[in-house]
Amino acid sequence: MLNIPLLNLNLINNLLMKEGLKMSEEILKQILVELKKKNDKKISVKDWIIISTVIIGAILTVFALIWQTKPTCGIIMVSFLLFISFPFFVNSVSANSKVNFYTRSGEEGVSKKHVERLMTFAEISFGSGFTIVISALSILGYEYLKDFTSGNIISLLLPTVFLAAVWIICVIYTYVDHQKFKEAPNSTKQEDLSRDNEEDEIIEEAKLKITKRSIYILVEIVFLVFIILDYFGIFLIQ
Repeated sequence: MLNIPLLNLNLINNLLMKEGLKMSEEILKQILVELKKKNDKKISVKDWIIISTVIIGAILTVFALIWQTKPTCGIIMVSFLLFISFPFFVNSVSANSKVNFYTRSGEEGVSKKHVERLMTFAEISFGSGFTIVISALSILGYEYLKDFTSGNIISLLLPTVFLAAVWIICVIYTYVDHQKFKEAPNSTKQEDLSRDNEEDEIIEEAKLKITKRSIYILVEIVFLVFIILDYFGIFLIQ
């Protein structure tokens, strides 16, 4: 198999000329783009499989450790959240493994749309699981620090600052995706139809990512509200 970074227009053209064929530069560029997309997809999928697997191990480790030295409150909710996040990451590994298999084997009968739906499902599973883990860690850090400081205000600052840092990163990514959405040129020429389709896919992908991050942030805000209510004695986190 040819290594994608080493491919160039002259190399492909020379290979085709040996077979008595000749293709236009535009078609050759399209071939390179498709090959690069396929290679990038394989790399991205493998990365997500590794990350999801590592997080699964981390969840099990954290769960085992917190039951050795339990905080006064919050252990029940944190345990529920960690266990709920577990199947999300397992599904992320499973869906990404299927995508990796389809892209590597080039199995016939599997459409590009089906592979893209699997990737989207895997991304949603990972994002949902990660949001639940972040919320669980916020509660866990708050409960441990509240016990250690005897209810000092710093115990409330820990989850607030932690989640604020997560939200800032999400907002930056959302801004980047929004810029990609705004900067996508609108071409209406018939000869640029394939380019328009690609731009539409970029816009839809950017919209979906912005929507997902907004939902994740809202979920984390809800858990932060629970923490604040617990601190002031209005709601008790079990």
